[in-house]
Amino acid sequence: MRRVDAIHRAIQHVYEATLAPENWPNAVASVAEAGGAHRAILHAAVADGPSLAVSSGFRMDDVARLQQEIENRLPAWVEAIPVGTALRQTSAITDTDFERSELYNEAVRPAGGYYGIVAPLVRGPECRVLLTLARNAGAADFSPEDLRAATVISPHVVTALKVWRRIADSEGRASWTYEAIARLNLGVVFLNAKMHPVLANPRAEALAAARDGLLLDARKLSAIRPSDAAKLGDAISAVSRFADASRSPSESATAAFSARNCTIHRAPPRRPLIARVIPIGLPYSFSLGIATARTIVFIMEPDRPAVIDTSLLTSAFGLTPREAALAVALVQGSDLQETAKELNIGVGTARSYLKRILSKTDTHRQAELVSVLLRGSFHPLVDEKGTYNDVGKKTGSYRVGGFSLATSVS
Repeated sequence: MRRVDAIHRAIQHVYEATLAPENWPNAVASVAEAGGAHRAILHAAVADGPSLAVSSGFRMDDVARLQQEIENRLPAWVEAIPVGTALRQTSAITDTDFERSELYNEAVRPAGGYYGIVAPLVRGPECRVLLTLARNAGAADFSPEDLRAATVISPHVVTALKVWRRIADSEGRASWTYEAIARLNLGVVFLNAKMHPVLANPRAEALAAARDGLLLDARKLSAIRPSDAAKLGDAISAVSRFADASRSPSESATAAFSARNCTIHRAPPRRPLIARVIPIGLPYSFSLGIATARTIVFIMEPDRPAVIDTSLLTSAFGLTPREAALAVALVQGSDLQETAKELNIGVGTARSYLKRILSKTDTHRQAELVSVLLRGSFHPLVDEKGTYNDVGKKTGSYRVGGFSLATSVS
């Protein structure tokens, strides 16, 4: 009964390690105990990253030597073991031949070991995983009961590693999603099926913190004016039904047209905010790394000055630095005389610049020029120094599943 308990405990620890990777050493130690081993090592090598070795009972230099042997000259008898099969080394190689092998003399003997159980868990061009249980030199060989324990546990280690990799990939996608929306030049709020916020970017936080029209907390996204709050709530409710993962093809076809717009008034002379509510299907929320999100709300500020990168204008349209500076000033609302004064040039020179700008951008009127430059003026919220424009601070971590606005860090 003690062996059964040890096996169950090892399997439990293996699956716990998928959620808390720092517990893998404890899991490997439990596997060693269940298999009647003094020590164990779980070695994983992937094609697109560094190898991983989690061990119990080995010194660091012992692990390094074993890694080198496994990665550079794995014995043929180990390669011949079928994937998913746990095998005692004495079933594959005699003691005499083992004592003559490089694996024994370069790694096993210096570590003070001898008999082992070897289980190739994954073998392929992208990933190789090997589990080895070992006994100290002078100890008896593993028993059939030890081998059965290793055989029972091995598939669970494979499953746990797959889950661990998927979680890591998902977290990677989520981190890229957070980084992307944190840099957007407009407010972004993700809502779950209950229409509660699960994620907000720094710009949305800043708009809510101003207490000028927008309301945002852990329970709701709303507006200060009751009439605006009602319209925003209706828009979110109407759009949320299109986020159903099981929607029919006809509903999927109309989902693109299901977005709703509404205004959120601010104190004069500020122009109202524009909220655009869009559904997110379940597959897309998972691909974004925000599994609970069903609706996304973009919050735009019509009166916010456009931020245009002059270097982009020079590369995209061939404008000179002075022409680019003039174009940016016009987009930001200055007239030609004001711009000429700011640039310390005459009005005639400014008109000459404008003619060349119109020619290079293939536009014919100043209004058309401004429209073209605004359409191409998307600029991330983060400037070159890594600070958030109009926010004044960088942000820390986000949390998915429970509402967590960005936390400030120095």
